[in-house]
Amino acid sequence: MTVIAAQVFDDRIEFAADSQTSRGWRKETSIGAAKIWHPQENLVIGASGLVKETVMMRAFSRRVRPARPDEEGIAEWILSFDDELRTKAKIGTDNSYLVGFDGTLWAVRHFEIIRIHDYYAIGSGSDFALPALMLGANVRQAVEAAIQFDLYCSGEIVEASLPR
Repeated sequence: MTVIAAQVFDDRIEFAADSQTSRGWRKETSIGAAKIWHPQENLVIGASGLVKETVMMRAFSRRVRPARPDEEGIAEWILSFDDELRTKAKIGTDNSYLVGFDGTLWAVRHFEIIRIHDYYAIGSGSDFALPALMLGANVRQAVEAAIQFDLYCSGEIVEASLPR
């Protein structure tokens, strides 16, 4: 379980996440789970869900980037990733993603693609991070709120930024 928050500003998009990984009924906080990564120039991705899918998305996003920063470009990219997952791992996409690309922010889950113009959060801690963001917290403070109140969020906070 996790929390990843992102916020859009005039000059940048900021991301923050906790670093807990769940293994069955046990939590891991010492392995430094990479839930946010910067695989290519002008591309930052945050993932919530199965580690298997996240690892495959990390590899895929180092090789392939969206063709355009619009809904169709993001959709084609996710469909291509889903095809690769089905071929190589025999699973389809199930994770939630926050994708910062060329100055835009997108929330992606089960082929639902939403352009985010202000702020958003994904993962089990999003129920705590979203109200914090709504009340004026920055992404780090929103993740701190989720760590404070969500049983499945903990560990160090990891941050990333993408210029717009």
